[in-house]
Amino acid sequence: MCKLWFKVKSKKPVSEKRQAFVVNIEYKQIEMKKNYNNRFVKGLIERMLRGTVTFKVKRYMPDDIKEEEPVVCKVQGTLKTYEKEFGRGYNHGPKNQFLLYYDVELCEWRTVRCINLINPAEE
Repeated sequence: MCKLWFKVKSKKPVSEKRQAFVVNIEYKQIEMKKNYNNRFVKGLIERMLRGTVTFKVKRYMPDDIKEEEPVVCKVQGTLKTYEKEFGRGYNHGPKNQFLLYYDVELCEWRTVRCINLINPAEE
């Protein structure tokens, strides 16, 4: 027999202090996730500056946007030739949402949103 558990809503209003505490915890969790993703992107950039790196990217194809099912692609990218091509060092700020890389297979510069990078630790 299956038992259902319900959380009964209290008729008492939630205190402002308690509400601020819950919001603060949720904000800290979001910030921790962003920082974790930033560390992954920073490490990926450091490895790409030294050589070619294989990583996974979520891509949304134009026909599949309605279904919202991303296609996972393996990409070989590098930033080794960035300074030679653009005449300056690669600078990726913490608020930058996109990552630039040279796709070795397609032989062209591409960008990807940092949130669409797949971290091997999260798989």
